Amino acid sequence: MKRMMTTIICTSLFLTACSSEKESEKSSENTTFKKAVEQGKLALAKGDVEDALASFELAENENPQDANTKKYVEQLQQVNHVDDLIEEKEYECQKSQSNDGEIYAIFPCPKRII
Repeated sequence: MKRMMTTIICTSLFLTACSSEKESEKSSENTTFKKAVEQGKLALAKGDVEDALASFELAENENPQDANTKKYVEQLQQVNHVDDLIEEKEYECQKSQSNDGEIYAIFPCPKRII
């Protein structure tokens, strides 16, 4: 009887230890994800696109199913691309009218073959 009770107690302790380890791993991943998203939003508020992109990419690696971080990453990559075009002066600016007023759009220049 004592042997059976000892076996049951040891088994339950073993199972409890295994399940709490998985929960702690999930909570640490969740914490990393939340911190990365928060740092990304703070970097955006400061206007630091590079740091924001790095933070949101980290968050996306931690939780690839999150649609919001995917959108942040895609949009920040587009902002980086536009910044690169502006630095290289490889863009055309078009001005058009809308109901809200004037709208400016930046387009990549077509490649010129000389």
